[in-house]
Amino acid sequence: VRGHHLGNSLIEIHDGYLIVGAINEDSAIIKIDKHTGSIIYVKTYDQGGSDAFENVVETTEGLIAVGYRYAEDRRNTFFTEGQGLMTFLDRDGNQTGSKNIASLIAHPYRIKKFNDEILISGLSEDALDYTLIKTDFSGNLIWRKTFGGESHDHNFAFDVNSDGSFFMSGHTLSNTENWDVYTIKLNNEGEVLWENKIGNPRGFNPIYIHDEAWGVQATIDGGCVTVAGTGDEYDEYSECIGDVCSDIWNAYVIKYDSNGLISWEETFSPCLLYTSDAADE
Repeated sequence: VRGHHLGNSLIEIHDGYLIVGAINEDSAIIKIDKHTGSIIYVKTYDQGGSDAFENVVETTEGLIAVGYRYAEDRRNTFFTEGQGLMTFLDRDGNQTGSKNIASLIAHPYRIKKFNDEILISGLSEDALDYTLIKTDFSGNLIWRKTFGGESHDHNFAFDVNSDGSFFMSGHTLSNTENWDVYTIKLNNEGEVLWENKIGNPRGFNPIYIHDEAWGVQATIDGGCVTVAGTGDEYDEYSECIGDVCSDIWNAYVIKYDSNGLISWEETFSPCLLYTSDAADE
């Protein structure tokens, strides 16, 4: 169906999968049968203006989704300049309430549950800083923290470790030559345990290279794995080192140990994978 639709994230629950995003610029939640892939329900809600759900979590009381409404930049999928919103739903996807959290977080991206508390991560006003808020299941604020430097810091990835520590990742322009991957680990009270900025793994001119992280996964050793992209998008710059070219973006995967040191990093190129597959044939 033609229109402005977004599939923003998916989670697994015991009896299916939940997909959240937007259908025709209204917040949407879709439940899929785990075994057959058939649609169990599709629910949409007009939260105000151009709006969407970014992520959802299951609680003992139902579902909580986070996202935005009244997007000013309606076609932007990174920072819409909208208003942060927390939405409460029952297990059948019916909305039971909502809470305006725009004064706390401009664009929520991820929501997680730890014990009896909710963690919401995302972007501050004007996409300047990482933002993390902790609430109870009703959305009552416990604390709010922001992280970053003097320039833009964009948080898109968040995960919770089994001990209640948190990992936030994304990318930063603070004290870097261009966008670099910026990953931080915090304790359960939101205090920074370590932070790490890294980029340009292929050795090009760092002024032109963007390293942009979109996912982070806590690991059992107390560290994490961050997944990013690396490449350039400038008309006036393109450089090749052998068969590797800067304007061919690569997946960029980084493993951090529990102290924030790099255990390993690797890039993956569709061009190299294609060449390898062809050689095998």
